[in-house]
Amino acid sequence: MLFVGNLLTPFKSLLQYPNFVENQVYLQEEARICVAETLKICGSLADTVKSEGKTPKLLVFESLKDIYPAVLSLFPLYINVPGKLIVL
Repeated sequence: MLFVGNLLTPFKSLLQYPNFVENQVYLQEEARICVAETLKICGSLADTVKSEGKTPKLLVFESLKDIYPAVLSLFPLYINVPGKLIVL
């Protein structure tokens, strides 16, 4: 799933900013767009395999598992700043 890894590169790069949370980098427009796009990709992948067997689901899980902690850590940040992240 190298392709998926490549799609997630901008998100992974974003998290490498020094003091990402402390400096409120997550509030910058570029960061919000990147996070929203990453969530769309993750959601689309999950939707694609939801009716599939175990193997495709495991492949998607394996391709996304390294970003789960980062994604989950961002939820409280965006929840506390209403209207800052919109994922359609």
